[in-house]
Amino acid sequence: MRKGRCSCINTSQGMIHPKFLKDLKQFAPSPSCEKTEIIATMKNGDQTCLNPDSADVKELIKEWEKQVGEKEDENFLSFRN
Repeated sequence: MRKGRCSCINTSQGMIHPKFLKDLKQFAPSPSCEKTEIIATMKNGDQTCLNPDSADVKELIKEWEKQVGEKEDENFLSFRN
């Protein structure tokens, strides 16, 4: 998490397969960092900053949001049963 400055100095241009992804966090610009930052955490614990302007990264975000939404629906349904 950001603390008073930007977390991402460099961004990765490579594509990350969603099956290796543990978490994806997007930080909007703020007074302490004027850039949008996207930080991917892999299942092995590695973290990498992604380029928010990349078409591949935008597609990854959509896929991740879809997966997270499906998991929330499953948890809700299993909680109700």
